[in-house]
Amino acid sequence: MSFVWTAEPARVLRESPGERGRQVSTRRLPDFAVPPAARFRDSALREITPALGRRNRHSTEKAARLPRRQPRPARQTVLDCAESLLAHGAARVPAAAQRP
Repeated sequence: MSFVWTAEPARVLRESPGERGRQVSTRRLPDFAVPPAARFRDSALREITPALGRRNRHSTEKAARLPRRQPRPARQTVLDCAESLLAHGAARVPAAAQRP
């Protein structure tokens, strides 16, 4: 699997079929704005502050070489993860998107 920017999973979810995907924000916050936002607006941002500007390099090459082991496409992994989070109550869909 190649490198995936944080904004890419949001884009995948936004482009997914159905009303729920349209609720995903694809807005971006510049790196320089994250530390002040973490301090004064959203404490959840504190977790990502140390990783700003870092490009983690992970590879699925070794897994692909193992017998009977094929990495999943990033797009399908993102969609399946979102469905699992919703199914287990770890994420919620805004009321406007829940209408039939």
